[in-house]
Amino acid sequence: MVQKAYKHTDLSFSSKKNKTQNSNKSQETFPIFRFGKNIIQDELTPLESKPFKIIVRGENPKTGQTYRGAYGTGETCYYEIDGLDSQGAEKRAKEIFNEKCGSGFKGKFISFGFPSITHSQIIEVQDPDDLSRSAKAFVDKVIKKFNKDGYRQEIFPGFYYEPPKTGSSKSNGKK
Repeated sequence: MVQKAYKHTDLSFSSKKNKTQNSNKSQETFPIFRFGKNIIQDELTPLESKPFKIIVRGENPKTGQTYRGAYGTGETCYYEIDGLDSQGAEKRAKEIFNEKCGSGFKGKFISFGFPSITHSQIIEVQDPDDLSRSAKAFVDKVIKKFNKDGYRQEIFPGFYYEPPKTGSSKSNGKK
């Protein structure tokens, strides 16, 4: 027996208008958590971004050659990783920089079930009273609890490195 799935499209003018308006949005939106609104309890400490220079160095055991790769500017942090080449060291330095350097939070907070999130998602934490506690963060871990108190999420945010924006909305003015 074969069942066909029928798709009923909404051909009204309003649905077409909404689709075209939504396609023009270029900004990403992240789930927002606000102190005093949907954050019930917190143990968060804000971590400020510091300029770091990540240097990956090591030796290729097959050839005996040493290599070095660097990314970023500021205080130098060294990582010894064997078995790469020069390009691999540069790539790994950039990966470590994006993983370790950035702003974010240390600790956890408890929120209601909405907006529901998963680990590895980017969220925005906002504190209207203290702007130093407002930032985007990468979610390291989420524990979801269902009990008599309702649906709760225990969220462990981490670092988030936001690369500088490239391009400009201004025209060059050349004719």
